Amino acid sequence: MMEAISKFLNSTRAFWFVLLLATATHLPFMNEPPRSIHVWRQTLTLGMARNLYEEGMNPLEPKVDCRYETNGITGSHFLTYEWGLAALYKVFGLDESTHRWYSLMWYLVAILAFYYLLLEIHALPIFAFAGAWMFAFSPELYYQAINAMPDILAMAMGLSGLLFYVRLRKTGSFILLFFSLGCLLIAGLTKLQYMAFAVPIAVLSLQDFRTKKISGTLFTCLVIGGACISTTALMWYAYAAELIKQTGLDDVGLKLNVAPSLQRAFDILSQNIISDFPELLAGFASAVLILAGVFYFFRNRPSHDMLWPLLVWTLILITYHILVLAQMGVHQYYMIPYLPILFIVGAYGFIRLYSNFKTIALILLLLAPVLAMVRIIPARWSAGNEGVLMSFYNSHTRDSITRLIPEHARVINGPDASNCINFYFTHTKGFGYRFEGDLLKTNNAGKRIVDDYINRGAQFLIITNEKDYNDVRLKSYIDSVLFKNDELMVARIRR
Repeated sequence: MMEAISKFLNSTRAFWFVLLLATATHLPFMNEPPRSIHVWRQTLTLGMARNLYEEGMNPLEPKVDCRYETNGITGSHFLTYEWGLAALYKVFGLDESTHRWYSLMWYLVAILAFYYLLLEIHALPIFAFAGAWMFAFSPELYYQAINAMPDILAMAMGLSGLLFYVRLRKTGSFILLFFSLGCLLIAGLTKLQYMAFAVPIAVLSLQDFRTKKISGTLFTCLVIGGACISTTALMWYAYAAELIKQTGLDDVGLKLNVAPSLQRAFDILSQNIISDFPELLAGFASAVLILAGVFYFFRNRPSHDMLWPLLVWTLILITYHILVLAQMGVHQYYMIPYLPILFIVGAYGFIRLYSNFKTIALILLLLAPVLAMVRIIPARWSAGNEGVLMSFYNSHTRDSITRLIPEHARVINGPDASNCINFYFTHTKGFGYRFEGDLLKTNNAGKRIVDDYINRGAQFLIITNEKDYNDVRLKSYIDSVLFKNDELMVARIRR
């Protein structure tokens, strides 16, 4: 029995089984609208993709829905993911499932790239299988795999760039250098933190140059290429910061967000280490294999030319983690870049444990998808965990609301702390307000916010809070109620 299992795990069929299982277990949820935790980020991404589709496919002009009286252009990460999704909209039309299939494709590319990267690191198929298996069923990645998250594309490109470089070391092919640098540029433009995938390449190339494993010409090309992609990424983000400054629209966060106090920093780091790492990033079973990998590393002190690259890569990610620590308390997907490092260590832990305790190692490995599904499906994809109003979750109600408002009309929409969920689901643009009662507060000029918005062109009002739409002070602004239920009201504003 064990011999048959070992033979299967050391074959390519085992890897294809990873892709098959990862795909099959997502199929029941492919027609879901954006929902559950981090739905604000999903709708922000989808809104920007929809704006490319409807208002022009220029990736140099990122546009948000909460745009007030402006054209919506603001600074953002480069719209690699959004542009690709908008291109699919051009071919297939706006459909709820398109973004999920699109993300699933990049998720599978990331698994594929990681598997072959592991084969380059250690030519044992069982090592590569174990790492790819744990990677595919990281609970956080498993959840985000079919969400509208640019991080999925960035991960696929970062791993592909690293894979191309590792193969370049063996072949010396300059075409692989071009592919490697191109993938890393896309990864960094899509999400700046994924430029960290260039770090192991930089360390490896320095090691290889010192030991004369690569030529001086190739090393020079690497240095020039690395400088070019780093400069290009930084220039984009400088341009994005200038766009935010010009328009004042800052819905896409591009700034560092350190913890406000030492106590808060300690609380966040404690949560990340004690809860987020074992439960969401690794999964409890894979976390045991990762810890086993650490144990066997310190016990055996293996030598490998990837050790220093992995160490420096880890230190860079930890530095980034500290610089945006306030985000790490609520946005666990910011920690997805750690996954390749964690599961390289986990794969090492698995093969070491497997050589001595086969049954325990296999049980831990087989538990990974089970625990991922137990953690994610009930909490994220079951009834009652939609994370949005049922009026928005019901496509017929949502379409009815959308048809009430002319295409180019400006809308006051809220309360919505994200300033993107309500706009996305109602397919509208205009003036957002974040919290209950905000419309009746006064701004710096001493005017009610609702009066200011009306003066700036608001024509319709969408309120998703019962206290707000029943407030008698707001009723004087309403010309006619177009739609109302126990969750929201749509009204034409009295001019």
